Formats: sequence, C-alpha cells, structure tokens
Amino acid sequence: MSDQNLNETSNERGLIEGLLYFLNILFTKKWFIIIPTVVVGVLLSVFMYISMQLPPEQSPLPNIYRANCLILISGNESQSSVYSAIGAEQPFTNDDTAVDFGVTALGIIRTRGFLDRIIKKDIFKESFENNLDPKASQTDLRQFLSSKIEVSYDPNFRTLIISFLDIQPERSKVMANIVVEELDTWFSEYGLSQRQKYKNLLEKKLTEVFPKIAEYEVQIKNFQKTYGVFSIQDLASFQTGMLSELRSNLIIIELQIKNYEEFSKIEDPNLRRLKSERDNLITSIREIESGSSLGDKIPSMNQLPDLALEFNRMNLNLDIQRAIYQHLSEQYELVKLSVESENVFNIIEWAETPDERDAPSRSLIIVAGIAIVFVLSSLIVLISYYIRNLVDRIKRKKEF
Repeated sequence: MSDQNLNETSNERGLIEGLLYFLNILFTKKWFIIIPTVVVGVLLSVFMYISMQLPPEQSPLPNIYRANCLILISGNESQSSVYSAIGAEQPFTNDDTAVDFGVTALGIIRTRGFLDRIIKKDIFKESFENNLDPKASQTDLRQFLSSKIEVSYDPNFRTLIISFLDIQPERSKVMANIVVEELDTWFSEYGLSQRQKYKNLLEKKLTEVFPKIAEYEVQIKNFQKTYGVFSIQDLASFQTGMLSELRSNLIIIELQIKNYEEFSKIEDPNLRRLKSERDNLITSIREIESGSSLGDKIPSMNQLPDLALEFNRMNLNLDIQRAIYQHLSEQYELVKLSVESENVFNIIEWAETPDERDAPSRSLIIVAGIAIVFVLSSLIVLISYYIRNLVDRIKRKKEF
C-alpha cells in the first residue's frame, strides 16, 4: 500500500510540475498572447459596433428579427371518429390511421408549390425587391424564402410555431402572417380534412345520381306521352272501358238484328245497316284486342302485361334513385355543417412586430473570437518553444 501511495504522489507531483513548466513558458511569452488577443478583441468590438450603426441592408452583420405565429392544430382525427361524428356508417376499410395535420404542415411549407404561392404575391416582390437579383431563378427564390421560414411542431400539445426571420422587424411580422394565411388556405383548397374528403365524395355521388333521376323521369314522360296516359293502369282501364262499351253495343245490335229477322224475311236497308254496324263493332273489338291498324298510341291487350312490367321497372328505378339521392343529401347536409364548423388551424397568436433581435449575439461572437485567438496564440507559443528547444539540442549534438 505504501508503494502505491508513493507512486500516486509522484504522478501528481509530476503533473503539477509539468503544468507549472508550461505556464512558465506562456508567462515568459505573455505579450505574444496578450497583444493578438487584445487586438482581435478590439477589432471585433469595432466591427460589431459598425455593423450595428449601419442600415440593415448595408450592414455586414445585420440584426435578425424573428416574428412568431402560434397555432393550435385541432384536426387530428381517425376516419372512424369522423364517420361517427356525422352519424354515417364507415365504409369497410382496414385503414383507420389518424391524420396529424401538424406533421402535414411541416412538409407542406417546404414544398415547391407552397413556396411558389407566396413568391407570386405582390407583397413578396415589393418587400424583397432590393434583396433579390432580378435574374434569380425560381429555385433561388425558393431557397431564399425557405431559409427565412422556420417551423416547429409539438405533437403532445398540438401546437405549431411558424417563424419568419428577417432584418426588418415589420417585414418579418407581415411575412409570418402571410405564411400562416396561405397555409390555412392551402388546407381549405386541397381538403386534407377527413370530413372535407367525405363531403367531396358525397358531392361527387350526388352529381352522379341526379342525372340518373332525370333520365328515368324522361323515360316515364315519353311513355306517358306515347300512350296518352299517366300510368299503365289508366291505359288498361281505358282499353277495358272501350271493349266493354263496344261489346255492349255489339250485343244490342245482335238483339236488334235477331228481332228484325223474326218479322222481316227480306233484306231491307235497315237490316243491312244493322249487320254493317255489327261487323264494324266486331272489327273494332278485334283491332283493340290485337292492336292492329291502331298505330302505336293504343297497344294491344296482349302487350299490356309487358308494358306494365316495363312501366313498373322504370318507376322502381326512379324510386331507388330518389331514395339514394335523399339519403346522400341528408348525409351531405350533416357533413357540410360539420366541415363549416371544423377548423384545422386555430390561430392563438398572430405575429407581432418583434422588439428585440433574435440574432446575432455580438457579445458571444466577441468572447468566442477572443477565446479562439488566446488558445491559438498559446499553442503557437508552445509549438515555437518546442521547435526552438529541438533546434538547440540538434546544434549541441553537432558541437559535441
């Protein structure tokens, strides 16, 4: 144990002696360290002072101001909750993933399409007219705008912070609010909300069903115009009434002929007239029953069952389409009210003109610069001292 303690004491003593040795070297060359450090500190201070006094557009290190917008994301929902909220049955699907609009917004803001929408605005062109090269490409403009926008999202609290960095505090506020407004508009236009998607789907289905209703209505109207009745029952009643009347007249005429023949044995004009009327009635009855020589207005009795089936089929199709349209309309109104009351973005705080700069930290830059120069100067002194000693040793060896 005593030997080990002696070794530890000896190592500590050697470390302290080595440290004192290097400190002695640095102290003997202190002016080689102090002078560069002081000069750099003074130069950095002068540079920082000048950068503060110059206008932002001319300053080599202008103040950067940050304007923040705080947004509460309230549209994170699963598909099942959407359908249950509107009172509709969810279509069969295995996809019930939740849509996190905060994460979506992070990706949207960096897309070319979104950046182009802001670049096309007159206020962007007017605000940065002096900061941009007139020959700058669209890619350069996107990179310039993207470098000024910062976005952070906290999924636990569903808060989205959109910041705009600029050398002009008022301009940073205006542009931050424009980014938020444009993002809200983007969500509204592209319908990323699940309720909005369902509303668009209902609108599409309604536009598909309505022409079918009109088509079946036209078919029924054409049928009614063709046969001059509102339903096949009316047509059947009409033909049945005609046949009943003709058959009644036929029986009366036949009775008259039979009675006349009992009293008259010759063919007088009255008998011939009665027989002619009887033949005309028989012909009319046969024509109605067969539908011959009556055109398309009055079908035959044999055609009535087929026409009845056709007419009932058209009415059934019309009723089905109307029922579908009514159901979709009710669902559409529910979803429409739901969508109108749903806001993906709840803007808690609009951007305000920042009073204090966000960057740069000039004092930190000065301290860092002084520290770097001090360390480099110390290393240079130690290295130069080591090289000088090495050269002296080589010379002494050559002399001996």
